[in-house]
Amino acid sequence: ILVVCKFMKLSCLVVARNEELFVEKCLELLHPFVDEIVFVDMSSEDKTKEIASKFSKVKIYDYPYSEPVDMGKARTFSLSKCTGDWFLQVDCDEFYPPESMKKICEFVETTDAISARVPYFNLSWRHGYKQILDHYPDRLYRTDVVEKYEGVLPRDMTIVKEEFRLVPHKG
Repeated sequence: ILVVCKFMKLSCLVVARNEELFVEKCLELLHPFVDEIVFVDMSSEDKTKEIASKFSKVKIYDYPYSEPVDMGKARTFSLSKCTGDWFLQVDCDEFYPPESMKKICEFVETTDAISARVPYFNLSWRHGYKQILDHYPDRLYRTDVVEKYEGVLPRDMTIVKEEFRLVPHKG
């Protein structure tokens, strides 16, 4: 399968720890549509890294795990390894079907926007249960817009660069 994005380079950022149940399906669905997958492993104790390494577009980086989990720092580290014009920030238990990925690629090729909210499904939900989410956070960003991530789980936030903000960030 050819990469759908023709002019813009699309990266995917994944931070994972002990996700062997979900990582293969997640990466399998993303792989045909992205130019690279920046995969940051936080000291997994299962086969997460081994499974991720089977995909040719995956670039694996190690990041130390500690409690409490500072996902902001881990995601900022993944962003520092990104080479795409755009990136999609994905958790291993998320499901982006091919139709969604095609729309993402069309979007990044034609938009003047700097980010987007992207609907997704969660792989960890039991089969047969309908997922109704009222809010999707922005997960798709132009790479030059994001300064960093900050926050400890379960709260982490994307911080955009000053020139893209309407309201100055405090903190």
